[in-house]
Amino acid sequence: MIYVSLSGMSEEKNKEQTNENEHIYELGFHIVPTLTEDEAEKAVNFLREQIVAFGGSLITEGTMELIDLAYTMSINEGGKHSYYDRAYFGWIKFEMNSEKLPLFKEDVLDIDKNLIRYILIKTVREETRAQLKEETLKTLDEVKTKDIIAQKPVKEKTKEPISDEDIDKVVDELLAEEATETKEK
Repeated sequence: MIYVSLSGMSEEKNKEQTNENEHIYELGFHIVPTLTEDEAEKAVNFLREQIVAFGGSLITEGTMELIDLAYTMSINEGGKHSYYDRAYFGWIKFEMNSEKLPLFKEDVLDIDKNLIRYILIKTVREETRAQLKEETLKTLDEVKTKDIIAQKPVKEKTKEPISDEDIDKVVDELLAEEATETKEK
């Protein structure tokens, strides 16, 4: 299991804290895919209840969803390895006393059999997802293709049958053009 504290976080920037021991955390987690959707929701509800039981308060969370994992994860369950290519992913942002966090981690997260993996980070209360301005979104829709590809003039097609000599002549011209372009590069 992983515990990460974001560097560069100062108490002055995080003035919404009620006292110096209250911090904002975000818990990201993968729940085993062997549970039904209702059972997985109960597992998330258990995490919410435990956050509150340890003196925390819920701020926001992401909707849990079943996802394909980027790589196979394994966990050791009583000497037996279980491998997972999918998992229910979700996250919860909450506030908790920093002195209670290690107990929450040990007594809940480290022993929860439904969790494949989790990450717990210190963060800020504000919405931290990137917000694109409407002007930026409009610009992203525009695709500029002008002058990207220099087009060669197209020769007029003739309806007359082409002789073998004419084909040889065109092939020779193309090979000469290609040789000239290769030398220029």
